[in-house]
Amino acid sequence: MSAEVKLFSSAASAMTLDWLSASIEKKPVVLSDCRELVLVPGGISEKIRNLTEERPEICWQYVGSSVLAHYHFNVAAVDRDAARAVPQKKNATLPVFYAQIHHSFSPVEFAVQPKPFTKARLGLTAQLNDVYSDDFEPFKEEEIFEGVPCAAKDSRDGKWYRARLVSGRPGVHNDIFVVFVDWGDERCVSGSNIRPLRKEFGRLPPLALICRMRGILLDDLFTKKVEEFQKLIASINGLVRVELTSTAEPYLVNLYHPTIAGWNLGTSFYPRPMNEQQIAKEERIARQGKEPDSDDENYNKYDVCYSDDDEDEPVVRRLPAHLLRFERLPKPIAQPGEELRIAHVENARLIYVHTADHLAWLTRKEKEMAERWENMDRFPDRALIADNACALKTTDGAVVRAMIVKGTSQCVTVRAVDHGWKVVIIREQCRNYLRALPREYGPHLMVWLLRLPDSCDNHPHVGETAILRELLPRGQKIAFELARRSHGPPFKASLFVGDDKENVLDLMEERKKKLRVVHPCKEIVKYNQRQVELLRATKGADDYDEELFCPPAFAKGRALYCNHST
Repeated sequence: MSAEVKLFSSAASAMTLDWLSASIEKKPVVLSDCRELVLVPGGISEKIRNLTEERPEICWQYVGSSVLAHYHFNVAAVDRDAARAVPQKKNATLPVFYAQIHHSFSPVEFAVQPKPFTKARLGLTAQLNDVYSDDFEPFKEEEIFEGVPCAAKDSRDGKWYRARLVSGRPGVHNDIFVVFVDWGDERCVSGSNIRPLRKEFGRLPPLALICRMRGILLDDLFTKKVEEFQKLIASINGLVRVELTSTAEPYLVNLYHPTIAGWNLGTSFYPRPMNEQQIAKEERIARQGKEPDSDDENYNKYDVCYSDDDEDEPVVRRLPAHLLRFERLPKPIAQPGEELRIAHVENARLIYVHTADHLAWLTRKEKEMAERWENMDRFPDRALIADNACALKTTDGAVVRAMIVKGTSQCVTVRAVDHGWKVVIIREQCRNYLRALPREYGPHLMVWLLRLPDSCDNHPHVGETAILRELLPRGQKIAFELARRSHGPPFKASLFVGDDKENVLDLMEERKKKLRVVHPCKEIVKYNQRQVELLRATKGADDYDEELFCPPAFAKGRALYCNHST
């Protein structure tokens, strides 16, 4: 009986396989004689085609910059394997070219100008300024779309340059964001300084290549490394040797010193080698066939990419105009002998300090924000949510970066994120004091957050806080020594003041004895209403606030961007 069952089962399986193979058999492809062009109604391709037919003398789309990369890569890769161009090597394995870095924000976001294109770029700019003037015919309303090529007048030198519109609407009273395609930097310019780009100026592709250093992850970067990268590029006047390792924008490159052989400029930015556990985890993920997370900001995070169907046609995405959330606070890393400045003392657990680099950046950027205040977008009421980023105008006219702490139906508490202090604003007056923070003013915080040793053992005392603020006024020079095991923020550190480097804790103890402030109090006494009333009447700091813990956004913040619309 069992043999009959097996025989029947084998026969049924064979019939099933024959049926499946017949059903999935590929049919021969029949070529059609139809040669009609199919357009997607309302698509950007249709709009560009219609505009080209109406005004053929205007350039409506740049040639992809990948043609330059393909040319160099093909020349460089002759008789070589492109896969050999790997990061973390002292010397390049592929031929390199000299380039100038004009715009460099971080190791994963910068633009290079190949030296062979310098003459073409300067000649193109000269021809552009011979043709364009303020009297040139502006754009029509129906000709505006994101990514349209244009000629933009830079207010810094009054010259016209090739650009690409990122966001905004041209007009006398409008400010828009453009990318200068031959330089690589993004700027906000007046809408009255935008004109259509003539076709003869759009034949050359963008001469600045948007790049990122190969082998560097965004999660491994923090404020200190970004500043080190900017200082490194400035120290060599932006001149580098570039090894091109990909042909799609953003281009993966390796950077080398222009004159010193064997100096890879990315050495201090590469991640540490993986240990055995991390290697085993990577191998396990590879065996399981997991794909990278498309929501990860390290994966396809750039605004200009190339579609799978046509590698030569760039797809321009809209760049969010405003910063929504700040990055988390970095760990303090000071140079030997470096002095800090006190920014704000909340209590012994929360002490905000600045470095010289912090102060230089804040002075420059806060001045720019004050000049742009009237042109900034209004901060919408629906965005008055905890941890959201904004720009705050103080009563003395200064403009600082800020964050919403909390809000009620009557008032909103706002914190100056780079200084630590807080203000309370009546909700109806928020439109006068708050603005949406432009993306170029973020997302890294320019402040360090420290705490005194043993400050978490007891509740902060109003008298002790008053003494601490007296010893550490705003702007006070201090030295610090970070604890060996300091997890934060806030980071545990010993603070020293004066030429003799006196410990702040010792000075506090002397001051408390002199003022007869006993803290912490260990004595057990009977409850007495009179004593409680006297304690409440004790004179302390007028702006004392019992904030006991580090704000969550400072400890676990992640940079986010958005478009605020009022």
